[in-house]
Parts: sequence; structure tokens; C-alpha cells
Amino acid sequence: MKNLKTIKKTTTYTATMYQKARVAADYLGLTFHEYLKHLIAQDIQNMNIPSYRLDDETARDVLKSYREYEEGEFKTIDPSNEKQINEMLDIE
Repeated sequence: MKNLKTIKKTTTYTATMYQKARVAADYLGLTFHEYLKHLIAQDIQNMNIPSYRLDDETARDVLKSYREYEEGEFKTIDPSNEKQINEMLDIE
């Protein structure tokens, strides 16, 4: 098995949330931490997230652009049309 980089994080839960998550984990025969990993893996499995690391600002911009695209808030331009490109980039 290749050496995987791991990151340790601390999170805080309400008592109710923790108790319910423990019950769900026990039901599945998992530890609390295994259950959390399972939930995260399940959540991100169907997302089209790039595997390379973006800085936080770029990641926010990409996510914002994706949401705008999904909501139909985007413009299509002809890349060979210099006038459209200049208007999009606000260049006179």
C-alpha cells in the first residue's frame, strides 16, 4: 500500500448529533470515526471534484462559477470574436 498523506482534524458536535451518529454507526457495525469516513466518502463519490489541490480563493471561485453555471447564470462567447472577449473582460 502506498504511503497516504493523512490530516487530523478536530470537530465539535452537539450532544444530540453525536448520540444519533453513534447509534447509526453502531447499527452499521462501525466505529464513530469509521462512520464519519463512510459518510464523507459517500458524499464526495458522485461529485466531480478535481483531484489536484487549488488554493482556497481559486476553489471558492470555481465553486461559485459552477453554481452559476448550474443556475443558468453564464454567458457563452465565441472565442474567435475579439469584441465579445473584450466586453467580457471589460477591456475597451
